[in-house]
Amino acid sequence: MLTKTYTDVLLQNIAYKKLCMYKFMLKETFNI
Repeated sequence: MLTKTYTDVLLQNIAYKKLCMYKFMLKETFNI
């Protein structure tokens, strides 16, 4: 159970970082 929670948090972390990178790329591309 603890391992599952840790994995969930890890996946959420990765998804969040990807989202931030995606937003940053959009910002750089369109100069928003």
